[in-house]
Amino acid sequence: MKVIGLWNSGSPVAKGEIEKGLKRLDALGVAAVYPQQSRRWASRPDSAVRKFLAGPDLAKIEALEELSASREIHDILALRGGYGGIRLLPLLDKTRFLKRYDKVLWGYSDLTVLQHYLFEISGSSWVHGPMLSSASFHSPNPLEARWWKLAQKAETTHERLVVKALSSELSLKRTEISGPLLGGNLASFVSMMGTPWEPRLPESTLLFFEDIHEPSYKLDRLLQQLGGHRDIKNVRALLLGHFTESPQAFSLLKLWAEGVGIPTYRGIRAGHQAPHIPLALGVRVTLERHSETQGRLIVPFCNFV
Repeated sequence: MKVIGLWNSGSPVAKGEIEKGLKRLDALGVAAVYPQQSRRWASRPDSAVRKFLAGPDLAKIEALEELSASREIHDILALRGGYGGIRLLPLLDKTRFLKRYDKVLWGYSDLTVLQHYLFEISGSSWVHGPMLSSASFHSPNPLEARWWKLAQKAETTHERLVVKALSSELSLKRTEISGPLLGGNLASFVSMMGTPWEPRLPESTLLFFEDIHEPSYKLDRLLQQLGGHRDIKNVRALLLGHFTESPQAFSLLKLWAEGVGIPTYRGIRAGHQAPHIPLALGVRVTLERHSETQGRLIVPFCNFV
């Protein structure tokens, strides 16, 4: 039986949602290694003051160390996001076990912080995708269910995702461009800027972003800070997923992209709403130009264990 690790790095998870996710793993024929520290604290707040954290930071580090040491585990599935990842980075800096880290961390939202950190440390790719407690994982809609079924067959090597330019002015001028696909949740990514763990954006980077519940002025603030990234000149294209409950998001993103001159496309089915199809990040991808308004992203397929 295939084995996956379970880890909670952020906020508390309702026990009922964990049970739904465990049943889904059983249905997929996947066994779970669930460290005692994660099991103990997954649904419990750290304290009366910090109810937004699932247990103490050190317990999360110990759980990750246990999973990292296992040779039978290739993928680690996050229980949920919320908040807490950035608190772990100073502690992770002091550990030794990450020198040999070779896992693929599945998750999104707050997990963006940890995924980029691990990528910088080990070069390991990750998956921006549903977590154990996500409805897109334990209760998938028909489109998502077809994806999970295909993901277990391990026959597909690449996905070809059709994307649409926000405007002809922002479309790709060249036939195609290739480079590393980075990013994830916009707010989580920006929260790392100005810290010792600020992600680097290598030459020819393609950025993917999604977000949720960001009013227009907060989204504009995030974009202004992103525009000040030391490596923004290396970004060749911006790819957009869901911007859930942010009605003016794509209009603001269009204005921002025009200002910085980055070709920008929307249509990636990933983020804080269904359909949420897992997307490989930290990998090399190709963006092809089909017309002034349409392109195609070729990205490695995310086989689930």
